[in-house]
Amino acid sequence: MNQNRITACLPLVALALLLFSAPALALEQTGKITGTVYDPDGVPLSGVNVQVTSPQLMGERKVQTSEDGSFLFFGLPPGTYTLQVEQSGFLPYKNTELKVQIGGTLSLDVLLELPTAEETVVVTAKRPVVDKEKTNLGQNFDDEFLDEVPVGRSYQSVAQLAPGVTGGDNPNVHGSSMYGNQYLIDGINTTDPATNTWGTQFNYDAIKEVQVLTGGLDAEYGQLTGGLINVVTKSGSNEFHLDTSFRITPEWLRLRDEFEKEASADSNSYNFNLNVGGPIWKDKIWYYASLELRRAISYSPAHQDFFNPSNPNQVRNDPFRSWTLLYLGKVTFQASEKHKLTAMVLGDPAWFENLQQNAQYAPGVDERRFQFGGFYSLAWEAVWTKNLFQRTQLGYSYSGMEQTPMSGCTDVDNPDCRSHTDSATGLTSVNWNRDSLDTRNRLQFDSSWTYYLDGLVGNHEWKAGWNYARTWGGFDRFSYPGGGYYTDRNGQPYRFTRLMADADGVIRPYTETSYGNTLGVYLQDAWKPLKVLTVKPGVRIDFIQMMDQDMVATVKYLTTSPRLNVVWDITGDGKTVLRAGYNRYVDPGWFNVSSFLGGRALRTETYEYNPATGEYDIFFSRTPAEQTVVGSKNNTAPHADEISLQVERELFTDFSLSVNGLYREFKHLFEDVEVNRIYNQDGSDIIGYQNGSETYIYQTQNPKEAWRRYWGFEIVARKAMSDNWQMSASYTYSRSEGSSEGYWTSFLDNPRQDPFYWSWTSFDQRHVIKADGSVHLPYGLEVGMGIEWATGTPYSKYYKDTYYGSYYLYRAPRGYDPDHPNNPYWNRLPDTLSISAQVVWDLKELTGQQIDVIGRMFNLMHLRYKTDLETSAYPPGSAREYGQYYAMTDGFAASLGLRYRY
Repeated sequence: MNQNRITACLPLVALALLLFSAPALALEQTGKITGTVYDPDGVPLSGVNVQVTSPQLMGERKVQTSEDGSFLFFGLPPGTYTLQVEQSGFLPYKNTELKVQIGGTLSLDVLLELPTAEETVVVTAKRPVVDKEKTNLGQNFDDEFLDEVPVGRSYQSVAQLAPGVTGGDNPNVHGSSMYGNQYLIDGINTTDPATNTWGTQFNYDAIKEVQVLTGGLDAEYGQLTGGLINVVTKSGSNEFHLDTSFRITPEWLRLRDEFEKEASADSNSYNFNLNVGGPIWKDKIWYYASLELRRAISYSPAHQDFFNPSNPNQVRNDPFRSWTLLYLGKVTFQASEKHKLTAMVLGDPAWFENLQQNAQYAPGVDERRFQFGGFYSLAWEAVWTKNLFQRTQLGYSYSGMEQTPMSGCTDVDNPDCRSHTDSATGLTSVNWNRDSLDTRNRLQFDSSWTYYLDGLVGNHEWKAGWNYARTWGGFDRFSYPGGGYYTDRNGQPYRFTRLMADADGVIRPYTETSYGNTLGVYLQDAWKPLKVLTVKPGVRIDFIQMMDQDMVATVKYLTTSPRLNVVWDITGDGKTVLRAGYNRYVDPGWFNVSSFLGGRALRTETYEYNPATGEYDIFFSRTPAEQTVVGSKNNTAPHADEISLQVERELFTDFSLSVNGLYREFKHLFEDVEVNRIYNQDGSDIIGYQNGSETYIYQTQNPKEAWRRYWGFEIVARKAMSDNWQMSASYTYSRSEGSSEGYWTSFLDNPRQDPFYWSWTSFDQRHVIKADGSVHLPYGLEVGMGIEWATGTPYSKYYKDTYYGSYYLYRAPRGYDPDHPNNPYWNRLPDTLSISAQVVWDLKELTGQQIDVIGRMFNLMHLRYKTDLETSAYPPGSAREYGQYYAMTDGFAASLGLRYRY
């Protein structure tokens, strides 16, 4: 579909949908302030005027207390607020520095005083660290915290600060796979529909707050089995603001060991940021714009000249180069006191050269890549009455990647574009072997309605909605340069693989498009039968449909997810709470599932070289080999059932400690079962076929045997900024085991191997300690630290499969070594310790301007850990040996930055 056409029509479509929208789902992007006003004797006061103001608000919000003295402000953007109370006969009350978080409820008791010599009672509020209405597990990190700790400059890195989160940029959250998470930016689902991983980047300095939810999710959150990474970006205000910085991570600030110095590896990166915001029309129209430009250049270590063995000198690949442009624009329009519109555009194009950096590639042979993504969105918020709030949003998100050879030679009809790869030596010459463009698209329409009802056997916060998303994407083109590629053996011609022509005899690139529809409907209530008790029952219904190239539904589910969460203010003072819940989450799948079930693939033929004719004319194979994908009668939706329990206590001002327990079972996971092959006794070779034909028959299933489980225990300490320091720290003990940990694994394909698949998962990390925080020192100095210690994950020892010739067979479950079957910790990677620091010198006292000099230090102790472990049981004398490590983690590195804010 033409992207420009979609972009041009978007405003008209948005207007139509917004005008005719019904209640629907829009995930939480705001918070609340609630409380009760009392007279000096503790009697609730009704009819009292209460107002809140904030740089995040256009104008002010005002309410009057109800008969029981209570007040409520909802739909508040995250940020700092001031609350004022005025009532005849009492001193005015003012509470400043109130922090509202995404999805949070700030509860206050306001005690008015009788007139004295003072004109106003002013309270500088401490941030409540215990939310007595929150039922979910997870943490919020605002921009003030993120500016002061040495976390990686991306929202993906921020997610790693939360307890129960392990892995990389696509993390494992409480036992989920890396494909089980959902990523939201200002309410837009930016999760890649093709892989269920993160799909979009933007300027780190544009982050207002990141909410990382890891359990106890309400019914409004659906179509995930892991964590929710919910990001809210900054907006404009009634004052002009400028934030610009330049950062550099140079080679001369990297500590290299002797072996690296000899290899002459070096790397340099540069980063420029610009953020501006302010009013176009005060209290009416605000703007915010953000720009980040990244530049990176690095050289791989020098290595032997494999293409000229007589050369005594070491050589290096052409340097890796990249440019990344991240842009964001936002306009907020307060159309009236009750209605607000927000339009937003975001993009992240990036260009890469010599991406592979493979020593076995000849000079000039490498990959050129162009990646792109972003979204357009339009949101409408309405406060219809003092009890009714609505948020509706329309968004179009996109992403894609183009991969071509550095040579630029891609013509399928030009034999000179064909690559040569030697099967004996692994060397590749002439050209890089791929020319492709794939794209992914999502059109989403969300909306939610929240209604507050008091006096019906307690107080209620009803939330109802639905959401709809249409997704499509796949390969716009995929082909081999030159129409094929050569496989040599020890420098001699061996095989030639070519693209198969269409029925009309023309060779064309492979194309494929998959489609999806998801519709979620939910209803939930936050019921307070008592002031100290909140019960959140909810139910979610999801319809999930994935379709192949021919619009034939390959996956279709209609499933119900019950949710029930409870929070109890045990002591009645908001300082000790107990949270518990049972929740079910549904896995929506992704494009690769539909693509596999659709049975489409790039069609090629392989011929062997004939010395007699000097041609490749001996037929060898055709790909895809004859195979059939058949459906299953088992349509149980993949899902996760969760039980959680948490006790949190405020130990002293601004400091809380919580103890969490969580158990999850991931059931009926996506699997394919090969039902035609017959294996020998030990499963190392195929000796026949059930139907007598060399045909692979895959039966798609969500079998009960495909499941895993996770249980974890956490201790979490949080200290809000006060007395010049803040901190977030946690200890997690957990276990994760199962038979399937991804999509379409080899489980159930080889019956002889199945007993070994029930094992510890590859992301089973038993102990993890995290601590991040900062302290303010005299003379404008701020010091931040980040520490993480984690035990190693398990790995498997792989043996050779005789039929395929590759190494992927088990003889013991993951984590066990066949020679040491009674030791479950034998095959585990080493424990790791990472310490980083950041020092900021605020020069405002010296210069009168907000200028910061920033120094960041990564791997402060220069701890090096072995990586690139060989897990294949190669025979003696092979180039690589089982159990040996062939690389090291990076050592100490530092960056310098200069930041100016106005």
